[in-house]
Amino acid sequence: MFSYVVKENIEGIRALLGRRKLVYEDAVLQDYELCVQKVEQVSDSVSPSSPINVSPRKLLEKTYSPDYELYTIRPHTGGTVPGILWYISPEEYEVWREIELIDYGLSEDITAKAITENGDVITVKTYGLIKNTLNISKVIDSSYIRENISTRKKLQHKRQIRLDYLERKRQSK
Repeated sequence: MFSYVVKENIEGIRALLGRRKLVYEDAVLQDYELCVQKVEQVSDSVSPSSPINVSPRKLLEKTYSPDYELYTIRPHTGGTVPGILWYISPEEYEVWREIELIDYGLSEDITAKAITENGDVITVKTYGLIKNTLNISKVIDSSYIRENISTRKKLQHKRQIRLDYLERKRQSK
């Protein structure tokens, strides 16, 4: 799984996935560009795949201000986006999809090509905008820093997303 949020604290990924030992490496996504999208620009439509029938904007507004910036990517021939390739299980990717609100309509699943540190070109799963690619604030480079949220608040939020997701899955069985 390729993540373009390269400044992500490893503790945040540990909190999200619920495990300490993680395997990852730097990589570069091909033919995409890094962007930010404000919460107020996110779709307010309920996706047919939303497990709780709430729009992604409404979900985000519970935690963030309307002008809070979210990282995203969109296709751009010849573009590159640095990031991290996480070696995770399919079940862990489902939890990652939950925090990225993919089933809620915030992002879409993307299959793309990335180049690893060793120069290998591999197919990766990631997330971003394929439709509604104009709903962004700006194209940025990887050194861009958005408003910071305290590490403690981020860790609590990610743990809670994982726990809520697992509980919803348990109840649906």
